[in-house]
Amino acid sequence: MNLTNADLERGAWMLNQASRICLIGTGGNLSIAQHMASDINRHMGKFCFAPDAVHLTAVGGDDCWKEPWLDYATQHCDLIIAITCRAQSEMVDILNTYAYAMPVLVLAPERVSSEDIDTIVIDVDTYHEFEVNALWTIYRLMEYNGVVLPKLPNARS
Repeated sequence: MNLTNADLERGAWMLNQASRICLIGTGGNLSIAQHMASDINRHMGKFCFAPDAVHLTAVGGDDCWKEPWLDYATQHCDLIIAITCRAQSEMVDILNTYAYAMPVLVLAPERVSSEDIDTIVIDVDTYHEFEVNALWTIYRLMEYNGVVLPKLPNARS
């Protein structure tokens, strides 16, 4: 994966400009979103949040939770970061309805077909490769903005 490219630089700029960030994903990507909301907050001091199980069922009921959650979240954020293995999906369609009003950055295995959504393409073959590379990509966005990630206790460098 090319870790220095225009998409990554644009995503880093978007992250730097935002002060309130909502992150969203489905399946394993939701776990990545939750993890990164915590780390962006911890290392960059930005207000970040992602869906949690209790909130999903509260806003979604028995229906799809993504649109009700984004209706709630977009009242409190100035950037949406979405992590999805499907560049053409219901979630991307829903995100497109918000992209006219605020920046939307999607990490996906192929470019999202919307002029209003920025995409960082993670060109891999398997779901699990995508998940770990999505996590690493968001750390790279943080590093582009000067964040020095913590070292392991016995790190060699």
